[in-house]
Amino acid sequence: LNLPDIPAINQFLNFGGEQFSKSRGVVVDSSEMVEKYGNDPIRFYLTYIAPENHDSGFTWADFARVVNDVLIANLGNFINRTLTLAQQIPTSSQDVGIDKKIEQEIKTAISGAKSAVEKPELKNYLDQILKLADSGNKYLAEHEPWKIKDDQEKYDKIITNALYTVLTLHALIKPLLPETYEKLASILNIDFRKWPKAKEIRQSVGEIQIGKIEPLFGKI
Repeated sequence: LNLPDIPAINQFLNFGGEQFSKSRGVVVDSSEMVEKYGNDPIRFYLTYIAPENHDSGFTWADFARVVNDVLIANLGNFINRTLTLAQQIPTSSQDVGIDKKIEQEIKTAISGAKSAVEKPELKNYLDQILKLADSGNKYLAEHEPWKIKDDQEKYDKIITNALYTVLTLHALIKPLLPETYEKLASILNIDFRKWPKAKEIRQSVGEIQIGKIEPLFGKI
């Protein structure tokens, strides 16, 4: 038998300040939860609050807050905005270059995510994803491509950098949000069999064919 390589030991997850207890009725029906809210938002939230180093607590109010204000407002918002902007004015096929800052952030995110999963430190893995999405949101806010649609060359460069970030997030979320990954793969027409290197992702940016854009998550 291949014994576990790393012991992954968590602390306790509580519910509304109480310890989970089936006999005392302090429970959450996971099957009903998945049916109502979907699999990926629950995977995201439980990773976000995972008691890796200390006890943590589950509450319905916090679940809604994290899904709406973090998963949707950060990750989902950046991806949706970028794809919408890219679809409105398609980028040209020329190599417009990637900002050095973007390139470094992407390499750091890939390296950090891979290292965190292998340890495993899943909260740290999720943090790498959220940091990259947050950086992408700030990049769009700073460069405001919607104000320069008449300057094709400048617009191309901004959107290409944003798409590079989106494609990296697409690759990184595969282990954590498999259903979202499949949705995004259908929209982008890009499917990674395994985690690619930054160079491979960059090469794939030119292969993106944006299909019908739909929200990746539903607001709670």
